[in-house]
Amino acid sequence: MRYGFFAVMIPAIAYTVFYIELTIWMFLLWTVYTIYFAWFFLLFFKAARVAAGASRGKAAVFATGALLSFQSVLLIFIR
Repeated sequence: MRYGFFAVMIPAIAYTVFYIELTIWMFLLWTVYTIYFAWFFLLFFKAARVAAGASRGKAAVFATGALLSFQSVLLIFIR
């Protein structure tokens, strides 16, 4: 197997082009991502309001922090 500049760059370019093009599959993927993030935020927002009796502002800050920390843990440990 050849390890050179072109052997590495050509697959990287093809990978980048694949994710830049808007196909039906990328549209569906981004739609699912959007639904997931909105649902996660909404559920944590409601949970913070009910469990802590927090105001809307505090619950929104908590839900944003929970979403960011949960996604960070997933990004670190699942890869």
